[in-house]
Amino acid sequence: RSEELLRALRYERALVYEDLGQRRRARSELEKLYAEDPDYEDVAARLGL
Repeated sequence: RSEELLRALRYERALVYEDLGQRRRARSELEKLYAEDPDYEDVAARLGL
């Protein structure tokens, strides 16, 4: 359950970074999330996969 929360927080952090124009940080968070769970939300699409 805490893993689910951490994934959700990482995803939200990536979205905030995107909104702030910090694309490298956003991509880094999305890549970490993709490595943990490639089917999470729209992570693959956001990474262009």
